[in-house]
Amino acid sequence: MSGSADTHFAMRTAKNQAKVCREFAEKKGFQGSGTAELVDFLTNLPAETISENIGFQHTASGIISFCPNFDNDFFPKPMAELRKEAPKKPVMIGCAEHEGLMFGII
Repeated sequence: MSGSADTHFAMRTAKNQAKVCREFAEKKGFQGSGTAELVDFLTNLPAETISENIGFQHTASGIISFCPNFDNDFFPKPMAELRKEAPKKPVMIGCAEHEGLMFGII
C-alpha cells in the first residue's frame, strides 16, 4: 500500500497531538486538569483500552488518533528540512490496481 509521511493526517504538531491525547483521556474517564495527572492516568490505562478507540472523534485534522509529531525531539525539524539533510536513497515506487479500496471501509 502506498502512503506518505508528509500528509496532514500522518504528522501533527506537538500541540495538536497533545489536544488529541487529552480528548482521548477524557473519553476514557480522565477528569483532571494537569499534565502530570494526565500522564499518570494514561500510564495506568491497560494497553487494550489505549488501542481501542472505536467511536473516538477528535478535533485535530486527520482520521488517525495517535501519530508522529514535530516535538523537537524525535523529529527535531519539519520533515521537509530533514529530507534535505538526509542522504539520498534508492526507492522503488508503483501502484496497485485496487489499493484505494481500503479507504472505502473508513
